[in-house]
Amino acid sequence: MLELKDICKTFNPNTINAKVALNHLNLTLNDGDFVTVIGGNGAGKSTMLNAIAGVFQVDSGTITIDGQDVTKLPEHKRAAFLGRVFQDPMMGTAPTMQIEENLALAARRGQPRGLKWGITALERADYRELLKTLDLGLEDRLTAKVGLLSGGQRQALTLLMASLKQPKLLLLDEHTAALDPKTADKVLALSDQIVQENNLTTLMITHNMKDAIAHGNRLIMMDAGRVVVDNIGIYDKVMRGVYAASYSLLCDATAYPVINGAVFYLDDFPSPVPGGDGTYIRRDYSMSIADFYSKVWWPDLMKLAQKYSIRFTGVMIENYEDDTVDAPTRQPDTQQFRYFGSLLLRQGGEVGYHGYNHQPLVLPDTDYKDLYSYRQWPGEDAIVAAMDELIAFQKIVLPHTDGSVYVPPSNILSAAGRQVLGSKVPQIRTIASTYFEDGTDLPYVQEFGVASDGMVEQPRIVSGGMVGDTYMRLAAMNELNMHYVSTHFMHPDDLLDVDRGAEEGWEVYKGGFEDYLKWLSAAAPDLRKQTGTECAGAVQRYSQLTVTTESTPTEWTLTLGNFVDEGWLFFRANEGTPGRVTGGELTHLTGNLYLLKADADTIHIEKKGA
Repeated sequence: MLELKDICKTFNPNTINAKVALNHLNLTLNDGDFVTVIGGNGAGKSTMLNAIAGVFQVDSGTITIDGQDVTKLPEHKRAAFLGRVFQDPMMGTAPTMQIEENLALAARRGQPRGLKWGITALERADYRELLKTLDLGLEDRLTAKVGLLSGGQRQALTLLMASLKQPKLLLLDEHTAALDPKTADKVLALSDQIVQENNLTTLMITHNMKDAIAHGNRLIMMDAGRVVVDNIGIYDKVMRGVYAASYSLLCDATAYPVINGAVFYLDDFPSPVPGGDGTYIRRDYSMSIADFYSKVWWPDLMKLAQKYSIRFTGVMIENYEDDTVDAPTRQPDTQQFRYFGSLLLRQGGEVGYHGYNHQPLVLPDTDYKDLYSYRQWPGEDAIVAAMDELIAFQKIVLPHTDGSVYVPPSNILSAAGRQVLGSKVPQIRTIASTYFEDGTDLPYVQEFGVASDGMVEQPRIVSGGMVGDTYMRLAAMNELNMHYVSTHFMHPDDLLDVDRGAEEGWEVYKGGFEDYLKWLSAAAPDLRKQTGTECAGAVQRYSQLTVTTESTPTEWTLTLGNFVDEGWLFFRANEGTPGRVTGGELTHLTGNLYLLKADADTIHIEKKGA
């Protein structure tokens, strides 16, 4: 679809101000590729987009779009091939014209213009339907002047206009850089939707490493006017920390926000109920299930918690019944809940929510097929009633706790169930579901961030004893490099299920878990050990924080956007050594990589020995 072959461009050639912007640049995009582009200031990102769009002529090389050589075509003739959204929300629209007039201009792109101008009733109806897809209420403001819209509304409209004629190539030029984080996330989600629905080949430049890694199917990094990293064929989230670390090596200094938190979850808490198959527990300990968990399992966990300074977040389930139709009934036996819950709270942990029972929050429109025998809830009211009962029950048995974290049973949470939690169960403020997809559409798969309804998304990266599981360990390593975060998940009743490692026994399981804790402590000794709720606060700060880095011969200056009270960042000094710091505190991690705690929205770092 797009081929850049040996592209060179030098501004102000043969002068003292000569600047090599593109240096034998080569890049190929296939049909349907969504490629994100990242690089430091002066790397050549915007110059490349301008060269593709025909803003200037290149010095040498060829540019081919959809099999046609456009190298010598002027900008206005390339417009038939391209859609473009700029950083400035005003650049893609005519601000003094109405919304419908802007859409009409976009719809007529590339067509001959006559003397007659007008918008038909049919066109107006089509525009109204198109605008409805934005979910911004613009369909009722067709005659409003575009200049009166907010920045996010203008960018959303520009996206719609740029894609209206389904261009051969869509160019997104840092199109969210001027927007606040919440609006930027909405515009990015809309970008993903438009690109996917129209199967548009897309090139998106961003200054935000997080966005570059999270979007598209391919990422490239530029430096000194050429592509230095191209991750063709390896774009799984499990590898993104490698790209984050690679990007941090490109400039004289790089800074990006991180979470800085490690969370450890216990599922079905207090689990297990004194039931199930205790074959292997009796084999190894000659104990009942109840005695094993109170006399062996919990004391061992407490020893590990003390040794590695971790605190557990246990998520409560009231009962294991499968009734989703009748009104919830109170669990009469509270002994286990009070006993283990008090021990957990005394350890410095917290208690969250798993479910009134172990039936995932789905309505009849969810089909489990032959994967699960779970029952659907008849309606939203039944879901709300079940969650209200669980919250009330927890408050009775543990009056001094105030949970806010929810873990979906079997990691299953339908869109309807998710909407109910966000709108009708205010106690729940964080969802901790799965990190990996499983090939079905049932799991609730998450990314770290904050949803549009304010709910914190906090996926669990690794689980269990991880005995021999190199894939999970790879994910753990990459998340340290990407988000500086670790989230671990343990099913206590794994020891009752032969399919989940019961035969291995607790000593093997515990040994694998401790191996992970040893590795985590060695790899990230300054990682904060947190509860799920505490980490949710860190995710909130991380998700809205932005950073720009300026460098002089003697100093690095970091300017933070949306700074509240504190922020955490990785800072890598590739040229020079950090000295005195104002506005924050640096902790050396390894090599030239530092952990920065920001106490102000502007940080000055002395540059020594550059």
